[in-house]
Amino acid sequence: MGADYGTRERDMSHIGPRIPEHVRQRLSVLWKTANSGAEWILASFPNLYDRTLIEIKGHFSKGELDLILDLAELLVFFPEMAGQLLLFCLMDEMAVPTIKENHPAVDMDALLKKMQALRHFQRAMLETWAQAYQFIEGGTSRGEYIGMLT
Repeated sequence: MGADYGTRERDMSHIGPRIPEHVRQRLSVLWKTANSGAEWILASFPNLYDRTLIEIKGHFSKGELDLILDLAELLVFFPEMAGQLLLFCLMDEMAVPTIKENHPAVDMDALLKKMQALRHFQRAMLETWAQAYQFIEGGTSRGEYIGMLT
């Protein structure tokens, strides 16, 4: 086991994310150090993200996911609001008037109920999925991206 850890240690890249002080303090409480907590969270994230997308796959129609991607392009996401921002915007009629106009086939009440039915972490991963689309470089069409979750 020691050799395995050594191999894993050598394969790890160094990154230095900036985090607010309250996050550093919380990580220090949960783990021996804030750095070890951040390493664990960052290393576990891809697997948690993939598994959560599998959980929510098929919950939304192509039209609903297209609307979510359009909404994500208009929003500024903050980590403190993870899992809440899309839901709040869908609940606020004034926040999405042009989105509603551009997606007349989407039943907004049904979409809102679907979003409310998701667990908070599932909504956070859906927001991450929607934000990530803006940063994909070449090769994946919007339709293919939406197909990941339908």
